[in-house]
Amino acid sequence: MSARSLVIAGPNRVLFGWLLGLSLAVTVVCGALTAGGVVDMSLQALLVGMPAGCAGFCAVVLAGWSRIGYDPRTKSLLAVGRKRFRPVFTKPAFVRVEYSRSRNRVYGVRPDGRRQRAQYPAWCYDRREWAATVAHMPEAPE
Repeated sequence: MSARSLVIAGPNRVLFGWLLGLSLAVTVVCGALTAGGVVDMSLQALLVGMPAGCAGFCAVVLAGWSRIGYDPRTKSLLAVGRKRFRPVFTKPAFVRVEYSRSRNRVYGVRPDGRRQRAQYPAWCYDRREWAATVAHMPEAPE
């Protein structure tokens, strides 16, 4: 499989950039309040750790760990990592991938017709790349 045949959607850099900046700002403010003695030291882990964890999550997402690709030739959804492609819905268990326009979600369809939602919500991805990716997918019957 070549990467040229894939239609890839990357992370929403604007959303995660704002979230990263906001979490870093909250971490600095809460750290300054804790260092200044305004906030009790028992809250330090909560006030500094949660925004710092959020900033770390954003950095991981922005590093490209959450890219998905759709291969129009094989009609399969792939998790795209560094030089590797992992199928999201394996072929024996799932017969096809569908996109639901009303729910803005991607589903894998089993041979008996049951659908399973992919763990990738649309808001995580760049809007233009997401639109280009789902434009190649077959529509789900609503």
